[in-house]
Amino acid sequence: MSKQHRTRRAVKYGRVSRLNGRDTSSDRFHSLDEQHDVMDGIVKAKSMRTVASFEDTDESGSTIDRPGFQAALKMIDDGDADTLVVARLTRFARSVTAAHEAAKRIRDAGGSLIIGDLDLDTATPTGKMLFTILSAVAEFELDLKRESWRDVQIRAMEKGRKVGATPIGYVIDAKLVPCEKYADAVRDVFAMRAAGASWKDIRVAWHARTGEWRGTTTFASMVRNRTYLGELRLESKDENVEPIVFEHAHDALVDPETFDAAQSSDENRKPRAPRRDGSLLAGIATCASCGGKLTHQRGRYVCQRANRTGVDCPRGVTIQAARLDAHVEQLMLAWAGDLERETVADDDENALAELDRRERELTSELAAFVAKLSATSIEQSILDAEVDRRQGQIDDVRRERDEFVANRRVAGVRSTLRDVYPHADLAGRRRVLAAAIDSLIVAPTSAPGTRANPHAPVADRVSLVWRRDD
Repeated sequence: MSKQHRTRRAVKYGRVSRLNGRDTSSDRFHSLDEQHDVMDGIVKAKSMRTVASFEDTDESGSTIDRPGFQAALKMIDDGDADTLVVARLTRFARSVTAAHEAAKRIRDAGGSLIIGDLDLDTATPTGKMLFTILSAVAEFELDLKRESWRDVQIRAMEKGRKVGATPIGYVIDAKLVPCEKYADAVRDVFAMRAAGASWKDIRVAWHARTGEWRGTTTFASMVRNRTYLGELRLESKDENVEPIVFEHAHDALVDPETFDAAQSSDENRKPRAPRRDGSLLAGIATCASCGGKLTHQRGRYVCQRANRTGVDCPRGVTIQAARLDAHVEQLMLAWAGDLERETVADDDENALAELDRRERELTSELAAFVAKLSATSIEQSILDAEVDRRQGQIDDVRRERDEFVANRRVAGVRSTLRDVYPHADLAGRRRVLAAAIDSLIVAPTSAPGTRANPHAPVADRVSLVWRRDD
């Protein structure tokens, strides 16, 4: 139904800043009652329908983080209401930035805002213009705050004061001052990295000197931090604005030569080779004893639960990876080869075309129904129910089509598998198998109470089910 003919659904919101224990039933407490009287008048004048009402007491308007206010906004977000009504701007927000943030959220959700004392309705052209002005003022206020904060930071750095977290190796005494406990340890980090030491070696050396374990990312960040050169830097979020640098702002812990050498060590370091090439069926194959996934360890697939404390796996499965890989790939190619004897049925294409036709037909019927009755006086709840029913029919057809396409996708994989699979890399072959296998269960080498037979045929231990094509 078009918006101009739909009854607007209003959610009312009222707020008082400080209740301070007052009796809400006394004559002294009129604020919320007065606000609701104004809001009820607005709802009636604009022929809207109230769907909910929320209030906040003892809550400041300088933030939008108020329980009742958030509940009202959520109704707009979820589409359960389309208009937020407040009696006065001060009840909506007392901060320009808070008002802008909330109004933008309502607008982004496709809703509108009515403020009684301003006669503002953002569903009207005048209301939109006022919202634009409000946005501009909010942006200006934020810019002033950012500029003021930047000025404060600059004045502090001019006096040698660090703004933000204090780096390891320093303490604050008006300015940054080297810390007895960590200063030498920090120097060692730079010296070791400049000499080509690994982060692991640096981590062990730090523990030997300080008795503390720290993550390797801590040392990586430390080595990049120019504060250790005696600098203070003020960066800008704007990439076009150059950072402001205050040199010799405090005592340096590292000389420029060592600092640069530590950086070049990172640049010249060769990437570490992968620890292993990966595996074909890890995470796809499962243990018949407990249902847990098999993982790859030193050329074998093993039950990952079997070695975990507190996890029950009566007989953890172990199988040579090469044997299981070869067996599954042989079965997969045979499964794909069956398709060569099949013909692509025209029925599939006809069924898909029929689903498309039904979706178009139902969509057209819904559009015609809405166009025909949108200007009538039919009760809104009856009209909404009928629209929902027809939309449900469309959704059912779409789900049926998606399931049909998903099933045909497996058949599409089979149709080209024999040509593509032998030339794919390990990752590609793994993706194909993950898409094609419904379940791959590997049993132990023997029954409970009997001696294990490591030479048991793989075919006797493996249960493989492919995804269905129909």
